[in-house]
Amino acid sequence: MDAQQRPSPLSSLITIIIIFFLMSGTGPDPAVHLRLLEALRARTAELDDFTSFVNETDSNFTYTSPPPAPVTPMLTHILPETPLPNSAFSYHNNITGFLRSSAISYNLSSLSSTLPWAADGKELYSQVNVTQSHILKEEYSWDWTGKGKVALNIKEEKGDGEMTFVHGQLDVTSPTEFTASYSVEGVHFPLNGTVYAIASPVGRFVDLRQLPPLLPDTVRNSTSWAIVTELKRRLKELRTLADSPGMSEPMPPMQPTSCPLALYLRLAPSALPLHAMLDLERESRDPTGENTFPTQSIKGKAALVSWKCGVVVVLDELGGLKADRFWRKATTYASLASMVYLVLLILLVRQMEDTRTPASISKLSRWSFALQAVGDAYSFVCHLTIGIVSDNRASLSLIAPGFLAATLFLVFEVRYATLIHRIQAPEDDAAQAAQQTAPVPAPAPAPAAPRQISELPLPVTTGPATGTPVVTPATPAPALLASGPSISGLFRQTMLWRAINSITDPESKFWALLLLSFIFLVQATLSPSLVLFAVGALYSFWVPQIVRNARRGTRKALRWTYVIGTSIARLSFVLYIFACPKNVLFAEPTEWVWTVVAWVAFQVIVLFGQEVFGPAFFLPKSWTTTQTYDYHPPLSPTDTEAPEKSLGDCVICMEPILLGPESTVGATGDKASLLASVGVRKNYALAPCHHLFHTACLERWLAIKNICPQCRRPLPPL
Repeated sequence: MDAQQRPSPLSSLITIIIIFFLMSGTGPDPAVHLRLLEALRARTAELDDFTSFVNETDSNFTYTSPPPAPVTPMLTHILPETPLPNSAFSYHNNITGFLRSSAISYNLSSLSSTLPWAADGKELYSQVNVTQSHILKEEYSWDWTGKGKVALNIKEEKGDGEMTFVHGQLDVTSPTEFTASYSVEGVHFPLNGTVYAIASPVGRFVDLRQLPPLLPDTVRNSTSWAIVTELKRRLKELRTLADSPGMSEPMPPMQPTSCPLALYLRLAPSALPLHAMLDLERESRDPTGENTFPTQSIKGKAALVSWKCGVVVVLDELGGLKADRFWRKATTYASLASMVYLVLLILLVRQMEDTRTPASISKLSRWSFALQAVGDAYSFVCHLTIGIVSDNRASLSLIAPGFLAATLFLVFEVRYATLIHRIQAPEDDAAQAAQQTAPVPAPAPAPAAPRQISELPLPVTTGPATGTPVVTPATPAPALLASGPSISGLFRQTMLWRAINSITDPESKFWALLLLSFIFLVQATLSPSLVLFAVGALYSFWVPQIVRNARRGTRKALRWTYVIGTSIARLSFVLYIFACPKNVLFAEPTEWVWTVVAWVAFQVIVLFGQEVFGPAFFLPKSWTTTQTYDYHPPLSPTDTEAPEKSLGDCVICMEPILLGPESTVGATGDKASLLASVGVRKNYALAPCHHLFHTACLERWLAIKNICPQCRRPLPPL
C-alpha cells in the first residue's frame, strides 16, 4: 500500500474504540430480567408481611436486630439535645447535600473508662454476640479503632413537612486508609433536626422495615405507616424497571467490612427563624431573584453504632454544603477552569505560531507536550464523568472545561507533538545509527598550546577583495563522550519497551506510549500512596525540554510567556484541589502540594539558566555529552585606528558590528576586565565558517534555517 494511502493512527484508534463499544452490547440480559422478577416477588411478599404487621394482623415479619437497651442512654451522652425551633432559631428542612467529618472509632471490647458513656458502652458489649462480632469485623481485617474520616452524601425526598425519607451513601475511612461504602436509608424530622437511618455495605439490600425500632416511641407508629407508603412507591418503580427492555445490573464492589451500622444524627440549629429558613430553601429550590437571608451551611453531630460488631463511631465535626450551594460553587469552579483552559489554548497557539519552521521545531521536545496532553486527557475524562453522573444544574457547566481540555488535547497538543516527532525523526534515526556503529575512540592526542588572540583569523564578512572565496576548514562535529548505562537505556531493555518497539509506525508507537501513560495516571490517582508520585510525574513537563536543550546545546526553544503562563495555569488546578480547604472535590489540604509547586518553579529556573549560562550549565563536564560551539570568541577590531571599533559588517543585515566602549580586547591587544567582556561579547557571533553576524540577526535566522546564509554550511545551535 502506498504511504499516502495509509490511514492515520488516530483514525484507526477511534475506529477500534467505536467497534469495541458497538460489540459490547446494551441489550436485555435474560439473567438480569429473571433476577428482577425474583426481587419483585420477594419485595411484594415483604410488603404484604409488613403491612399485616403494622395492622397488627397475622404476619411473619419480625424485627431481626432491634437496638439493645443500653443504646439509648449511651446516645444521650454522645449526642446533644435538639430543642424545638422558635423565633430565634430553626433547623434545615431539606438536608440534601454533602457532609464530611473526622471520626473516632471505639471498639467496645477495649473501651476507656474515662469516657462519660463508658458504663453504657460496656453494658452494650456484654449483650454482643462475640463470635458473630469477630466474624464480621475480622472478615476483611478492618480496623475499627482510632481516628478516621466519614463522608455522607445524602438526598432528601419530598415529604409532608413533619417527616421525610432520606437516602444516600456513607463512606467510612478507617485509620489504615481503607474505605468502606454503605447504602443509607432513613427518615428526617425537620422540626427537631434529627435523622435516624440504617446503613448496609454497598451491594447488600437495605431493609427499610427494620428502621422503626431506632425511632422514639412517639413517632414509631406513624413512621411505620409512612414506610408502607414508601415501599409501595418503590415496588411500583421496580415493576416498571422489570418491564423495561435493555436493563443492566452492575456488579457491586467488594466492601472491606460486613458490619451493619445505625446512624443517629443531630443537626445544629441555624440562626434563622423558621419562616426565614423556609423562604431561603424555597428560593434555593426555585430561584426567583428575591433577596433572602444568607445561605446557612449544615452542621451537626452524629454517631454510628453497630451492636452486632460492638463498635461506636463518633462524628463530632459533621458539616458540609447543601446541594444547591455546592452546585453553585461547582459552576463557579467550572467557569474559572474554562478560563484557565482558554488561556492555555491561547498560549499554545502563539507558541505554535512562533515555531513554524523545521529549524525552530527541531529545538522542541515532543514529550513536554505529550505529558501535558496526558494531563488534559485525564482532566477531560474527570470533568465529563462528574458532569454526566451529577445530572443537575451544574452538569453542563462542568462539561465545558472538559470540552476545552479535549480540544487542547486532541486538536493541538497531540498533533503538535506528532509534528515535532515527524520533523525530528530523521535526526533521531541518524543519531541512533551513529551511536550503534560508533568506533572505539582512539586515545586523545596531547592538547595543543592555546592560541594567542592575535593568532585568531579575522572575521570574514563579504569575502576577500579579489572575489576569490576563502575556504576554511569546517569545525568538526561535536563528539559524544562515553557514558555509563542510563535510565532510558535500562528501560529500553525491558519487555514493555520491546513490545512497544515492535510497533513499526512511529505515530502508532507514540499513541501507544500516550495511552500507557494515561492508564498509569488513572491507576496511580486511585491509590492514595501514589498520588504524590503521579502528580509529580505529571508536572515534570519541562524536564524533557531541559534534557533536549542539554543534549543538543540549544536555547530559546520556548516562548517565556508560554513557559510562565502554562506553569501558572496548570499549577492553579493542583493548588485548588490540594491547597483549597473547601474545594468541590472535598480533598483535604496537604503540604506536599507545595513540593509540586517548588518542583515546577525549579524547572522554570533551570530553563532560564540554560538561556543565560548555557544549555548544560548545571552538569559537570564529565557528564556533558555534547560540546557546544562558542559563537563569541574574543576578537579585535579590524581597524584599531578607526574611530569606530567595528568587527566588520553583518552578513545578514549588512550593518557594521560595533563594539561598545568596554571592548573585549583593548587597542594594544590586552584583555579587558571579565565584567566588561560579558556585556560586549554577545553582541556578535562568529560561525564555524568564519562568517560574522549580529547575535540577534543570527538568532532570527536560525529560527528559519540551520545553515549559513552566506556559504550554506550547517550551523550548530546558538
